[in-house]
Amino acid sequence: MGRARRTVLAWGVLWLALVVALQDPAPLPVATEAERRAVLLRSLVTQGDAAAVAYTLRELERGLPPQVLATFLDTAREHPRPVFAAAIERLCQYRSVGIRVRALLALAAIDGWGARAAWLAMDDAEPRVRRLGLLLAERHTDPALEEAALRLREREPSLTP
Repeated sequence: MGRARRTVLAWGVLWLALVVALQDPAPLPVATEAERRAVLLRSLVTQGDAAAVAYTLRELERGLPPQVLATFLDTAREHPRPVFAAAIERLCQYRSVGIRVRALLALAAIDGWGARAAWLAMDDAEPRVRRLGLLLAERHTDPALEEAALRLREREPSLTP
C-alpha cells in the first residue's frame, strides 16, 4: 500500500507540474503610455525619414507629456535635423526649466541655430538658463551676440562662470 500511495502522489505532483507549466507565463511589466511614446519618438527621430519626421512633428503639435518631450529633445540633440528647428524653438519657451534647457541644447546642436539658441537663453527669466546662454554665446559667435553677452555680464555679474 505504501508503494501505491507514493505512485499516486508522484502522478499527482507530475500532473500539477504539467498544469502549471502549460499556464500563461507571468505577465511582463507593462510600460506606461508615456514610456511607449518616448521609445517610439526616439526611434523615429533617429530614423529621420520623411514619414518619421512628419509623424514626430504631428505628435509635437498635439502636445506631449514632459517625459516624452525630454526624450525627444535629447534624441534631437544627438541627431540634429534642421526640419525640427521650428518645433524645438517653440519648446525653448516651455514652462519647465528642464525642458527649456534641453530645447536650447537641441537647438544649438543644429547647424546654423546656435546663435539663436544663445539669444533665447540669454533672454530667459531663469538665471541658470541665462548662464547657459552665455556659454552658448561663447561657442556660437556673432558680433551682435557677443555684444549682448557682454551687456548681460555687466548687468548680472553673478552669471559669469
